[in-house]
Amino acid sequence: MKKKETVILGLGSNLGDRLKNIKWALRNISKIDCLELKELSSLYQSEAIGPKQRDFYNMVIAVEVDCSPEELLSKINNIERDMGRIRKVRWGERNIDIDILLFGKHNVENENLIIPHPRLIERRFVLEPLQEIAQGKIDLNIIEIEDNLKKTKNQKIKKIADPKDVWPWKS
Repeated sequence: MKKKETVILGLGSNLGDRLKNIKWALRNISKIDCLELKELSSLYQSEAIGPKQRDFYNMVIAVEVDCSPEELLSKINNIERDMGRIRKVRWGERNIDIDILLFGKHNVENENLIIPHPRLIERRFVLEPLQEIAQGKIDLNIIEIEDNLKKTKNQKIKKIADPKDVWPWKS
């Protein structure tokens, strides 16, 4: 049996029913056979980066996995595809975006995947919810979270829902 790794995933949506999209993605992520969902951040609303478009809903989740980063990426890409995600424009609108932000203490760099996520430290909509769920459980020294939160203080983000309100099985 492989050693379980703590992985941080980022979820975002700015097309259609954003909350429903996030809940649908969470439900399907929780069904991945090599993964156990551990913690959800609150849901945040943030301005889109890139072309002018609707605000995003974002959150991060902590999971434990016993598969490789590449296997997890494949399973995540399947969820995005099943939800109808089409990659047309870089930083364009999307009904769902699921990124592997951190994978234990591993660094990965190949043509399909870079971990830690290359723009993680530039995105307040990732840093703030990540700090929320870390609470001493995840070593964030690798990304110098406090310094990077200060550097991104001008990015607009607001908390819009607690984790319990985002959990997909809540009626």
